[in-house]
Amino acid sequence: ESGRDAMLVDTVGFIQRLPSQLVAGFTATLEEVAEADCVLHIVDISSETSDAQVTTVEKTLESLADYDMNTPQLLVLNKVDKLEEGVAEELDQSLQFPWPGVVGHVMVSARTGEGMDALSAAIEDMLVNHTKFGAKRFRVLVPYEEAEVYTTLKGPPAMVKIVREDFADEGYLLEIVASEEWFRRLEEFQVA
Repeated sequence: ESGRDAMLVDTVGFIQRLPSQLVAGFTATLEEVAEADCVLHIVDISSETSDAQVTTVEKTLESLADYDMNTPQLLVLNKVDKLEEGVAEELDQSLQFPWPGVVGHVMVSARTGEGMDALSAAIEDMLVNHTKFGAKRFRVLVPYEEAEVYTTLKGPPAMVKIVREDFADEGYLLEIVASEEWFRRLEEFQVA
């Protein structure tokens, strides 16, 4: 809808209890995730083990040498049309306290098309507000007395991408990449 160009890469699905010789074969595919600006994490919400599946993916991503756990992730909860009793309690609790990098979630049904407009909007929001798309690169000096601003920026979830971080006498000196919204919100802290 926005007219943005983006490249999508599909990686292998995660399977619990995959034999170790097969895991090695998927390593090259998984390493592409480390290069991603953002991740769409598709979850079969109708599965009784959806929470365990999400945990498996998160642990696998964490084990990748070059993967940044603060890479923006959108949880796409698919097969909502199959839910008869709502979201499993374990997954619902996990959604209240998301993993590092998770910037939101959306429920969809690829079969019926339910939630696809919400998915499109969530992807657009993630691209604009959590990646370099539509972002500005600038420096800020956040005084130590304003530590809550610094904490908010770092997250989790991270509100900006911190490219460089130094500790100056006056405060936290950060070079960041941020959305237009955060550029405006941090205007009072910006330095040359």
